[in-house]
Amino acid sequence: MLWLYLLFAKISRPIWGLVLRRRMKRGKEDPVRYVEKLGQIATQRPAGTVLWVHALSVGEALGVMTVLRRLGEVMPEAHFVLTTVTLTSAQTFKKTGLPPRVIHQFLPADAQGPVNTFLDHWKPDAVAFAELDLWPYMLLQVRKRGLPLMMINGRVTDRSITKYQKQLGDTRRILASFDQFLVQDARSAERLKALGAPADRIMTVGSLKAAADPLPDLVGPRLTFEVALAGRPVWLASSTATAEEDQLFAAHALARKNIPDLLLVIAPRDIKFADQTQALAQSTFNHVTRRSTGVLPTSDTEVYIADSFGEMGLWCRVCPIVFIGHSMPNCTPALTGKNPFEALVLGQMVVHGPDFANFVAIYEGLLAVGATCQIQDSTDLAARVVQSFKDARWRAGHVDAAQSIISDGRSAIDLTRGVLQQAVAISRNAS
Repeated sequence: MLWLYLLFAKISRPIWGLVLRRRMKRGKEDPVRYVEKLGQIATQRPAGTVLWVHALSVGEALGVMTVLRRLGEVMPEAHFVLTTVTLTSAQTFKKTGLPPRVIHQFLPADAQGPVNTFLDHWKPDAVAFAELDLWPYMLLQVRKRGLPLMMINGRVTDRSITKYQKQLGDTRRILASFDQFLVQDARSAERLKALGAPADRIMTVGSLKAAADPLPDLVGPRLTFEVALAGRPVWLASSTATAEEDQLFAAHALARKNIPDLLLVIAPRDIKFADQTQALAQSTFNHVTRRSTGVLPTSDTEVYIADSFGEMGLWCRVCPIVFIGHSMPNCTPALTGKNPFEALVLGQMVVHGPDFANFVAIYEGLLAVGATCQIQDSTDLAARVVQSFKDARWRAGHVDAAQSIISDGRSAIDLTRGVLQQAVAISRNAS
């Protein structure tokens, strides 16, 4: 079916325009910048070397930005174009900032006009796509222009392998466009081979997220929040799905029976559902406050809903116990996990549920050395939260074990940086 997709890509620009304008009116696209996806670029290309790196959204960009920061230190003449797809990513980067000489753009729609306009404008010396975000027309055009193309932080989830196996011949052709695959784990390497990626181009290097730079410390807001806490114990439920939040509130209610002044900060993965989070919290608790109102917690606040962009670095610093959401059991469909390293790299105790299908290798490695604590239900979660506060030695054992994993992950950053630097150098010499 690939040839039909590529044929459609030649004529689909007007359709993309209609879809994006409709999404913009529904608040799902940036009202000013969504035209970047249609090939309308306002930012001038800087002179000299340009490396283009694509990451789907904020989570995928976490480790990538660390690599770009390291590259910037050894390539002071280079600039970097970082593309993402989601509105959330642009809103987050606006608040947290980007590494030096990194330019954020939205990925162009996978259609002839936007793709070719993007490539003609930026003229990248090399290209890297993070994880497994495959856009056929775009990738084949990169290959047609003879640009070095790498997959970095490659990861093949259960959902991805099922999807791409259905179109195995087309997937094989698309993967053949890549010069090299730097993957997170042996399971992803084997799955890439099964999908048709050339075995001699695959290198298992580990996860970039394991050694990513800590999230930005918003010192002023953090200190203000800490003053408002006045020493109260506080734990964080991050990247939560609406389907699991009833279990989290049940756990918090149980934990408060042992620690009466305990505060829960809950950061929904998608803040557009914060109204549902609030309604659910208020069915159990009397004092619920939302970050978006600008109100700080008081001594009465039981649940604080962190419905804001770009502040995860704040929450992960003020909360010594962090539950990683999208992982509680008995949800339909089953949840698939989220990245635990944002909290681990800051030295916090990480707790999570048993459902993490998209991060199996990562969580299996963490659990094997005791770096995280897996719970089975809300009662178990409540017990572990209480234990984390009352047994400092138990909590410290998990935190110390996590640091060994993070130390090992730094090699993934270094290897990825080296491969990208070499690819740019080869491209520049060839031109």
